[in-house]
Amino acid sequence: MSFNLTKASLSPDYSNTLKDSDFNYRQAAVSIRGKYNRLEYPRIGYSIPKRGTKLAFRRNRLKRLVKEAFRLNAHRLPKMDLIVSVQSESQDEVLSATLDAGFSKLIQLKHDK
Repeated sequence: MSFNLTKASLSPDYSNTLKDSDFNYRQAAVSIRGKYNRLEYPRIGYSIPKRGTKLAFRRNRLKRLVKEAFRLNAHRLPKMDLIVSVQSESQDEVLSATLDAGFSKLIQLKHDK
């Protein structure tokens, strides 16, 4: 199964997620917002601004880490549109652990319903 990976967090599909989200998670410099969708799979958008991470190669690395964490957890996540925002520079291990914790909360949310 292929998952839809997009970075356009301000596209029309994601504007509702930003305005009225069903799930909010924030830890350190990472926030995850989610809104249930009517699709059969979860989708992800991400935002890693220049203000927090000046170097392009670091921003690209952080984007790859976000996409990989989503790919590894997507089959267990609820059917949601997710937006991951990384506000400032963080080490790879810290970002991965934070994303895993956020996705674990989402998986618990799915099982609680």
